[in-house]
Formats: sequence, structure tokens, C-alpha cells
Amino acid sequence: MRILVGALAILAAAFILWGIGSAMRRLIGAPRGRWSVSIGIGLATLVGAGGLLNLAHLAYRPVILVLIAMGIAIGVMEARHAGLSLARAIPSSGAARFELALTVLVIAAAMIFVIATQLPPREFNYHDDLQKYFAHPVRMLETGTLRGSPLSALGSETLGGQAFLHGIVVPFAPIPYVNGVDAVFGLFALMLIGAAAAWRRFGWFPGAALAALLIATINPLYANISGLYTTAVLMATAVMLVADESEDASPVLLGLVYAAMVAIKPTIGLFAAFHLTFSTLAVAGERGDWKRALAWPTKVAAWSTAGILPWIVLYVPTYIQHGAFQAHASPVPGDSAGVSLFSTTDVFDGDSVASYTAIAGLAVFVAVLALAAWFLARKKAEVCEKMEGRGKPLGLFAGAISGVACFLVLILYLSRWGGYQFCVRYAVPFLLGSCAISVLMAPSLMGRLSRAVCVLLPAIGCMALVALFAPAALARDQRAVRYGSILEFAPLATLPDYEPYIQSSLSNAARQQIEAYQAQVPVGQPIFAWIDTPYFLNYRRNTIIDIDTAGTATPWAHVPGNIQYFLWQYKGYAVRKQGDYTLAMHSPGIGARERMIAARTFALADVLAELAHGAQIVASDDQFVLFKLELHSGN
Repeated sequence: MRILVGALAILAAAFILWGIGSAMRRLIGAPRGRWSVSIGIGLATLVGAGGLLNLAHLAYRPVILVLIAMGIAIGVMEARHAGLSLARAIPSSGAARFELALTVLVIAAAMIFVIATQLPPREFNYHDDLQKYFAHPVRMLETGTLRGSPLSALGSETLGGQAFLHGIVVPFAPIPYVNGVDAVFGLFALMLIGAAAAWRRFGWFPGAALAALLIATINPLYANISGLYTTAVLMATAVMLVADESEDASPVLLGLVYAAMVAIKPTIGLFAAFHLTFSTLAVAGERGDWKRALAWPTKVAAWSTAGILPWIVLYVPTYIQHGAFQAHASPVPGDSAGVSLFSTTDVFDGDSVASYTAIAGLAVFVAVLALAAWFLARKKAEVCEKMEGRGKPLGLFAGAISGVACFLVLILYLSRWGGYQFCVRYAVPFLLGSCAISVLMAPSLMGRLSRAVCVLLPAIGCMALVALFAPAALARDQRAVRYGSILEFAPLATLPDYEPYIQSSLSNAARQQIEAYQAQVPVGQPIFAWIDTPYFLNYRRNTIIDIDTAGTATPWAHVPGNIQYFLWQYKGYAVRKQGDYTLAMHSPGIGARERMIAARTFALADVLAELAHGAQIVASDDQFVLFKLELHSGN
């Protein structure tokens, strides 16, 4: 029953987003394009709406329910307008039917397995998920907005796009089910776009099925519920809008897609910058009118700004505050030690960096093919009309090379700040959404280049990647069945006491414990809360200044001066100890930012211990302490 309900929910979400995306196309007069790309456009539009609702402090449960109802209505109207029917969806040719059947089989098998093991998983990241991401949608639904704490990662690591998507799930299911947004629906949508990118491009070979298999096999290095597949879906949408012959590089749609990916994870702005730059060259080169084409990026940038502005303005009151921490990030020579694109050492417990470099290498090959195809077309003086239906070589180049550029910047430069292994994980969405999708579109260059070069070699390359990632994929699936988790830090996640701790942290007993502590604080009084389960707090009852360690890394991080009540979990299974901080502060290779976070959170823990020593203890046990400070002038 859970698999059936999960599958219906995923299909319903896809239908709603398709309807929203299709309506956006009609609204601006853009071509109907590929229906799977419309899902990505719908996702971007929904994230944009989330920014407006959060800015207006209207992102409450009832408003979310109304938004969903509107999405259903739009989907139904668009389905009628498009004349959707099962008969029209089934192709007439035997080869196309075979490719469709095999693709459906691959996607269905992947989805059944993922729903069975990951909706919800039995384990989560006990730091990132429990201490940080779970609390975000709870805050939003109870206060109408995500902004609230200057010690939260909201406004820095994420602007809240993913939290808004999680907030759509929470009214219907317990909070562990928010994992379905990325791990289930995100994967599903990405496989659909990948299948569309490869559909009927590889001749008799079922390229769409290979696309779905490739995306399902590549190790996502899954570590938490943040946006991995969802950002990859948006990047794939951007690549298709510019490179696919059925799409039009609409500045409105592309701008909204860029804005949404940044709202989910600001580091994805790296892709938006590269892709806009290369796409500008692509649009100018293929339209042949450089003066008119150069107005195109201005329009894209304007719509991107319009889409992201509500999310930015939301946090302006936080951004203008002064930080109180003194420790700063500073790379050391050891941060560059061991950084390599060709290392065969496994990252976390997954594949090696060399495996991911292979994806980027194949994308470089396709980018070179795309440039060659464009130059050959110019040499033969092909006019734009003759290029119709054969893809857009410069658009394909933009998609492929943008993902490669992001991968190189992350591994070779940003790893000094964020840590080498972490940056390999951060690179996965770029490789999935940009590089892999571009490789699958390589056969669109046929007609300018030989079939062997643009069809056979990419197909062999994709199958080689599947074979390369298959062993780790098998181990990951076995771990999902046994432990109910695909978390990449397996040595920790497979410990006998890890799953019981996660389940205990999600239990009613844990909720009642937090509620009992909060009940001892007068209604309306602000609370500083540094606990492992902040998602059990009532954000409507009290103003909550919750902290996650990443939130201390911002220039505006500080403890507001009007706080009297402090709820601090000073001991517990997931509570970092002094030795953990000391090790992180002096570990080369972990990255300058991680060392700074360790130093700042260690300093904060020292301050809390000192404050608690001289404060009025309201309640305490062997893990928690709730204490009260007396406010006075200059406190």
C-alpha cells in the first residue's frame, strides 16, 4: 500500500508541475516543448511562488493547501487544452514502442525500489537533517516565513527553496517523508528529463532507457535531504531549454529556472553564471545577429533577478545585522593536499573522484563535438532553417562545458574552503543535470558529424559509466534494503546504535520532552535553542532563535540581546564533544570553512556553559538545561 500511495503521490506531483509549467509556456507564448521539461519549469515557478509567500509571511498550512488546489486545477485545464490521452502518448512505430516500454520499465523499477526503501528512510543525517533541515519547514508553516534566526543556515547555505518544497509535504505526512521531495520525486523528474533528452536519438538503440539507467546508477553521494536531484532537475531544464530543438531559449523561463536553483542552493549559482555566459554565445552564434542576441542575456538576468529577489529581500533584516564571532576562514597548504581529479580512492563510501571525472571527460568530448559541428555548419554555409530539427550545437556546447567548468572550480579551488570530499559531493548535481544530460543529447549533432562519432561513441561512453558506477550502486541498494538508508557515511550509519537513535529522535517521547521544556517558558518570550531536535519546538508559541553549526559561519551570526531563556542540549548521541571541535579546528584538508565553523561553535558552547553556571536553572536533566538570564542594562 505504501508503494502504491507513494507512486500516486509522485505522479500527482509530476502532473501538477507539468500543468504549471505548461501554463507558464502558454502565458508567455513559448512553444509547448517537451512535457518533462515543463515539469522543471513548473518546479521553478513553484519555488518562485514560495519566495513571494515567505516574503509576505503567508506560507502557512492553509495557504499551501490552496496553492496545491490551484496547481491541480491548472493541471486539469492544461490537460484539456493539450488534449492529453493515453492513445496519443503511445508512439506508432515498433522501435519507438519498444524504447518507451523499456524506459517505463527502468523508471518504474527504480521508483518502486526507492519508494520502498526511501519513503521514508529509516535513517537520516543526525546533524544536517535533524539539527537543521527538518526545522526549516516547521518554522515556515507555523510562522508563515522562513526568516527568524541569525544563527541558522537559512539565508546562506540555502535561501529556503528546498524548505518550501518540504513544507508542501509536511501537511500531508510525518516529517520524515520530506525525504521524498529529493530522493524520490527529484530522481523521478531527472530520469524523465534524461529520457526526453535521449528519446529516439540513438536509432534502434533504446537511448531513453539508457538515460534513465545512467541517472539511477550514478552515485549521488547522498548525505542529507537538501537539494541534490531537485537542483539537477533545474539544471537539466536549463540545458534543454537552450540546447533542445523542441525548445526555445525563452529569457523568462530560463531566468526563473536560474532563480529557483539559486533559491534552493546558492552554490548552484555557479552553474547559472557559466551557463548564461556560454548560452549567450550560443544564442548569438546560432541566430547570426550578435547585436540583437546580446539583448537576450540582459532579459535572462532581469527575470533571474525578479525570481530570486523575494528570497533575497526576505533575509535583508538578517543580512544587515552585525556578527559577534571572531574566528575567520583561512585556507592552509594542507587543504590542497591530496586534491586530484584522477584519484581512485573512494569518496566517503562511494565511488572515487576518477569516476566523476569520467562523466566530466565525456561531457568535454561532447562539447568538442558540438563546436566541431557548428564550425562545419558555418563552413558549409548552412542557414538557420536547414539546422531545424538537428539540435543546437552551441546550445549543447553551453550545457556540457558549464557542468565541466563547475566541476573543475569545485574540485580544484573551492575544495580549499569547503573540503575536498565535501566538494566532490557538491559536484554531483552539476554532473547529473548538466554533463549527463548534454552527453545524452550528443546524437542531435548527427548530420553534421558521422554517426559513429556522435551516436556510437556517446552510447558506449554512457554504458561504460553505468558499468563503472554499477558496483557501488549494488552496494548502495543492499545497504538501503538492510539499513533503510543510502547515506554515504556508512561506517557511522551502519553502527548498531545509529538507527535506534534516529528513530528515538523522531518519536512521540522525544516530542513530549521538548514540549515539556518549552512549556516552562512564558508564551511570547524568545528562546535561544541549541538542541538536536528543534523541529519539535512550537515556533508559533515563542520566537525561536535556533542554531545549527553552519549558521555560525555567516558574517551576521550573533545571539540577540533580548534573550532570557536558553534551552541547551549539552550532552547526547549527536552532540559534538570538545575533542570533535579540537580535531576539526586543526585538521588540514577539511577545508577552511569547516575549521571556522568548529572554532565558532566551540566558542559558543564555552559561552553557554559560562552563562548557565551563573544563571537561574529552570529545568534540567542529564542532557538538557533550560536556564534564565536576568536582563539588565549592558547585558
